[in-house]
Amino acid sequence: MCKGGKKFECAEGYTGVQCSECEIGYFQFRGACETKCADLGDPTAVTIFGIFAVMIVWVLMNLNTKYAAVPLSASSRPAST
Repeated sequence: MCKGGKKFECAEGYTGVQCSECEIGYFQFRGACETKCADLGDPTAVTIFGIFAVMIVWVLMNLNTKYAAVPLSASSRPAST
């Protein structure tokens, strides 16, 4: 997509001959170069969030097994025949 004018500049996100390609960081969707890919944020923050999520899942799994695994006492077992 060209902006027009004497310089024949490409619009933002377009490059190449007749502005027919998307610039690096843009993607083609429905025939148009869409906005840059979303920034996922600081890698450190993403890593800390991931570790925190894994810890929560681990704690919840251990709480569940602590109360679910109730051993049978000898007196409550069915008699063998």
